[in-house]
Amino acid sequence: MKLAIPTLILSFFLDSFVSNLVPLNTNYFTPLFSLVSIILIYPYFNKNTNHYLVAVGILGLAYDIFYTDTLALNLTIFLALGLLIKYVYSIFTINIVNSIIWLLVIIVLYRTVTYVILFLAGYLSLDFMLLLKSIYSSLILNVTYCLLGYYFLDYFSYVFRIKKWD
Repeated sequence: MKLAIPTLILSFFLDSFVSNLVPLNTNYFTPLFSLVSIILIYPYFNKNTNHYLVAVGILGLAYDIFYTDTLALNLTIFLALGLLIKYVYSIFTINIVNSIIWLLVIIVLYRTVTYVILFLAGYLSLDFMLLLKSIYSSLILNVTYCLLGYYFLDYFSYVFRIKKWD
């Protein structure tokens, strides 16, 4: 947990920082670093899934408060994705390949669920290309962040002898 909380905080602030740096009309660099972090931090909770889900829930609530005008949307989605990650990693081993694969699944699920909810609420019109663009614009930057984050966390856990559940 010593690496998990700083990773969540760093990812949360990097979402804002990179969003302000990248022009709005760009097509390939939409940050979802907070989502990436919930995949990266799971092994550092050492099978204490209650603490993991509390951290993910707090991150989702903070995401709602600071980045969106929804009160419980991201809280609910982040918790559901946290439960999915918990389930997936109870079946599959935790390694870089699985982390990237599940990141892709998480991005698609997050973008699809938020799009459907916003469509049903009347905030968005039905436009499959808009959904597709929101998915592919999130891939390059977030996969890169996942790769870097995975190796940095692995390195720091080795250097500082922080136990990681594999």
